[in-house]
This record gives sequence, C-alpha cells and structure tokens, in this order.
Amino acid sequence: MPVQNSKEHPLLLNFSDSGWKGIHQGATRFTIPEDHLWECINAVPLNPGELAVIPGSTQVEQIDTTFGQISWMKPFQIGQTLYVGVMQQTAFKLFNVNAMQWVSNGHLGSVNAGQLDAAEWRNDKIVIATPAGVMTWDPTNGYVTVDTTITGNRVAVWQDRVWVFDTGSRTVKFSDVGNISFSTGTAGAFEINDSSFLGNPQGAATYLGSLIFWTPNALGSISNLRLVTVGNAQQAVFDVSSMETEIGTNQQLGVYAAGATLFMVSKAGIFTVQGSVPIKISDKLDDWWFRNFDSSRIVTIAFTSVWGQFCWLFCLPILNPSNAWRIIGLTQNGLWFSLSPLSVNTFEDNYPVAIVSLYLGGDVITIAADPSGRIWRLFANTSASVPHLFQTKLYDFGSPIVRKRVQKVGIALGSINNQPITGLNVCVVDETGSYCTPVNFLTGLQFGYDNGPTGEITGLFTWQNSSNQNLTVGVAPGPYNWFATSLQQGKTPPTSITRFGRHVGLDVSGNSQPYVLLELAMQVEPVTEWY
Repeated sequence: MPVQNSKEHPLLLNFSDSGWKGIHQGATRFTIPEDHLWECINAVPLNPGELAVIPGSTQVEQIDTTFGQISWMKPFQIGQTLYVGVMQQTAFKLFNVNAMQWVSNGHLGSVNAGQLDAAEWRNDKIVIATPAGVMTWDPTNGYVTVDTTITGNRVAVWQDRVWVFDTGSRTVKFSDVGNISFSTGTAGAFEINDSSFLGNPQGAATYLGSLIFWTPNALGSISNLRLVTVGNAQQAVFDVSSMETEIGTNQQLGVYAAGATLFMVSKAGIFTVQGSVPIKISDKLDDWWFRNFDSSRIVTIAFTSVWGQFCWLFCLPILNPSNAWRIIGLTQNGLWFSLSPLSVNTFEDNYPVAIVSLYLGGDVITIAADPSGRIWRLFANTSASVPHLFQTKLYDFGSPIVRKRVQKVGIALGSINNQPITGLNVCVVDETGSYCTPVNFLTGLQFGYDNGPTGEITGLFTWQNSSNQNLTVGVAPGPYNWFATSLQQGKTPPTSITRFGRHVGLDVSGNSQPYVLLELAMQVEPVTEWY
C-alpha cells in the first residue's frame, strides 16, 4: 500500500502545499485545523492553521490575604485614571492601574463578598451599594456615606441615575436624575412583580441603551424611561420586559455587556443574545463544561488583545481540581482556546480567581488575581517562558482499522522574539491514550539547524514558499525567522519513531518563550497485520 498523503485525505484540508520546501515525498503534512484540537492550552488561534503561544504574565502587586481570597474585580475610570475594584471576602480595595499600585484611601473593611457592588458615576466617583447603605468614593474624599436608608448589594448607573438592587428583595430603588439622592426630585422605587421572574435580582448592568438585570431564571430589561405628571409632581416611569434564561444564583457578574455584545454564563454553557433570543455559543465545550464547571461560584468575564487578535476571556470556577479556576478564551472568529494557570511550573495550580480588562493609551490592560493574592498583568511579557500544550486529534490516515507506523515527524515554527526556543517536546500518541516517551527535537529528531548549545533551537533562517517569497504571520511585522525539523530532505538523517496505532496524532508541549506554530508533519506507513 502506498503511504497516505494529505492530498488524498478528506480530513486534512488545511495543509500547505507550498509552505515547506524540500519535504520528503510521501509524507503527510498538515496544519492544525482548530476543530481538530483535543486540547490547546496557552495558544491563540490566528489565521487558519496557525497557533501563537501567548505572551507571559508579569506580577505587579500583592494583596494582603488577611481579608480572604479575592472574589471578583471590576474596572472604573475616574478622570484620566483607571482603577480596578478588588473584592476580597471581607474587604474592598482599589488598585490604580496607571501607577500599578494600591490606592492609599481605597480600603473599605467590614464588608462581605457578595454583599457589595460598585459602579462608575459621571467619571468623577464610584458609587457603592451595601446592606449598610449607599456610599461613594473619589480620590480626594475617599469613602463617603450618602444614604443609610437605601440598602442593597447590586448597583448600576443608567440615564444619569443610580439604581440599587438587592438579592434579598424584589424592590428596586432609583435616585433623582443627575443626583445621588433617593429622596428628592423624581427618585423612586418599584417592585419586580412580573411572575416570569423567579427569585430576586442577582446583578445589573447597562446594555444598548437599556438597564438590564437578571434573576436565576430570566434576564430583565428596563427601557423607555420617561417623566409623566401626576398631580403637581413629575414621576419617572419605564417599561420592563423579560427573556427566559438559566443564569442561576451567585452569578453577580455572570452577564457581561460591552458595546453591542452581551454574554451570559450559566450552568448550561455560554450564551449570547440575538434580538430577544439567547443563543448558546459554547456547544464545542459541552463535554468539558458539564464535567468541570462549578455554577456555585462567581464567574468573571473580560476582553483582551493577544498578538493583535481581539478575544473574550471567561474566568470559570471548576470542580477538578477543587476550588480552582480556568480561563477559556473566544476569538472574534469563534475559535475557543484555554489558558493555563499563571504559574510557569504546572497546569494545575494557581489558577486566576478573577480577571478584568481596561483600555489604557490605546492598549488593552488585562489584570488577573490568583488565590495567593498576587495581581498579574497578563500578556505583557514576551520574554517570559510560558507553559503550553497542543494536542491534535487522532487521525486514521484513510483507514480506521489498519495499524500504522509513524516513521518521522516534523514541525515548522517561528520565533516571535528572534530568540532561541528551549524546552520544546513533541510526542506521538495513539488511540490507546498511552503517550510515548517525549521526543526532544534536538536528540530524537535532530534539527538541521542545530548550531547552539544542547537544549536550544537556534540556527535561524527565513522561511520561503515555492515562489521564494518570505512567509509572514499576522502577529507582528515580518519577515519571520523559522526553524525546520527532520522532514526537511537533505538536512537531517531519517529518524524512525516506530510508533504503532490505528489512529495517531501529535502532542507539542514545552515551557518556552512565545512562538508561532504553523505546520506539523508525519510520515506514516501502513503495517501488515495477520489475523
């Protein structure tokens, strides 16, 4: 039987015919279709078939963990200064993003997580709702109590009014227009008496000119605010509508609105809204989701930019490991990826417990916190080593019942920083799930351009296609420096892997500086079996 070639194989449609010069005849070469990845950790899908390892993280602060673990974070802008509100179990603190330091008068103690919420008011102060009343914070005066009779634990600002909700009540209070006063002008209150809402409000936000709030089973919208004359006074009236969802309890930040995009996280998955209909967008995650997602703890959602790719990030509490979190990312073109913990040593410890993003000087600043109280700036250190793992699906290469022998494997990747890449490994995997001993490129596979010390991939060259054009990738201005492996004819001797299986795939893992993974290759031959 001839060696199966990717041109004859319907699954491998994204292979590059002109990208790899001098490849062995008969080798199956293919890029990584995003839907053919079993797992992709710490890499962002770029153009079809391209993966870029994320930049590293930088620790910027440490929080006093005397007040407990961080529960959630929110962004605020006061004047030209950006702040992040950090809610611990028994304290609320403010972090100055411009200066990357804690605010000296930003500590508010004797408050419990889940019983406080904050919102930005008129770009000059933060308004805060607690069971003890409404207060404000600004850089000059610090915390100031406004009204102890207006109690609640959820707050939003809409139509130049402050709206206070309470998870223990269906009463909503709103302030006078242009004034944080709940006893003057057209301030008022109303009851959520629509029977379609089960339970009490869990959170509130603004979205497309409306004020939205959510209960465990429904998303509500307050719109068309207007003033009517009743007797000798004016009164604020508005419309309230509902849309059935299953957001659940304890999801103070489980609905995230930014511009025209609205995300909702529930125990059933991640949803967005089209018109008045919730649409599930996380179907591809279902197998992982229903085994791992812990709906009893708070979700935080943020946006970011990685290598020029705009992404949404969902910081999700998970069941295994217990009391851990995982960040799942979604690119603009609908591709999912996952981020490992902030630690560079393991994929299982120190998951971020909360995440938030802001714009600063045209850049996206993404801040995360971990269980140890460390505050990190994500994707800001391109020289740091990042743990990563890519697992392709297991391919049958045209025949699901015939065993194959993997003879050689190859990989094409580009150094983003034009620096040596260390600690990179590839492993051939079969359908039994048993991993082979990881094959280090510099020992088992031999690099044609290995001119550096042991453990380094060096010998940079510009990678060209069959038309002698320099190849570039969209993460930075090209041309890029590329490396090639044992499948480059004439550069390295053939190296037999001798790995057998009816279905085979590749794992690429390491703890290295960022790079772009463009193409993988395997030379596979069928093996005669006797029955």
